[in-house]
Amino acid sequence: MKIPLTLLENLNPQYRHDIIPTSKKGYSLTIPTEYTMQFIDLQDSIFNYKDSVFFNKSIVKDNPKYAYSQYVHEPPKGNYSKLYYTVKSGDNIGYIAEWYHVRASDIRYWNNIHRNLIRVGQKLVVYVPKSKAGKYKNLNNLTFAQKQKTLGIKVEEKTSKNKIYNYPEGTDFITYTVKRGDTFWEIAKKYDGVTESDIMLLNNISDARALSYGQVLKIKPVN
Repeated sequence: MKIPLTLLENLNPQYRHDIIPTSKKGYSLTIPTEYTMQFIDLQDSIFNYKDSVFFNKSIVKDNPKYAYSQYVHEPPKGNYSKLYYTVKSGDNIGYIAEWYHVRASDIRYWNNIHRNLIRVGQKLVVYVPKSKAGKYKNLNNLTFAQKQKTLGIKVEEKTSKNKIYNYPEGTDFITYTVKRGDTFWEIAKKYDGVTESDIMLLNNISDARALSYGQVLKIKPVN
């Protein structure tokens, strides 16, 4: 959001070390009025920014098996239909939310998702108004390009595997060194025409969580 740090410090003098302490009751952060709408639009990204760095897993521990087995979400009130979407290679929560015209935070809540981590083959619950359920009935069977087309975005159909594995031996590639908190989605955004799936296939990676600090990734051939 590019809010000057000094301005935030002046508006929040109670935080003397630029740290908001943890608490069950929570603590507020005052931001300038002119940034309010921008914050609302970006709040999902802000709340999840480098959470793997700032929320040390060696300190904050949980039991995934217990959490997922005991978790029961509350469906939205009103006339809604419950649909299921199966995650495909290259998908992310932002895309899925746009395709179903819901908020990314809703998808995370309905499916008990943390840190935006989803895996290929995972079934996600999505609620849409019953009056519009027919519009989304076949969405799960569309290609990525077809799903983007429903948003008015034209994407060239392509087969990533052919694109990746037809490079001749000795091809020079643009590379990227993984930084703390990086995700495939964030890395792909840095390069035009590159998707998460492209990077994973080019580097023979099948698990979207398999990124480590200092890892060197091939991104695309040098033009």
